[in-house]
Amino acid sequence: MYTMNNESYPLSLATPNQDVEVVDVSGGRGVRHRLTELGFVPGAKLRVVNRGAPGPFLVAARGMRIALSPGMAHKIMVR
Repeated sequence: MYTMNNESYPLSLATPNQDVEVVDVSGGRGVRHRLTELGFVPGAKLRVVNRGAPGPFLVAARGMRIALSPGMAHKIMVR
């Protein structure tokens, strides 16, 4: 079970308009590489725009909006 205090939790559990900080990215080498290219690196600040359900998970980062599948959002650990 994830808690929403100082512990990390998957980005997919964050709520709209919530500001979060990337802690880690899990998954295979290709997934981690692609997410790193998009700026999902430890310390990066994100704002959740939309949780998807059933569509893409939308976040604002580095002056742009990025759409992620719920599965990809679950691989990004934030606090």
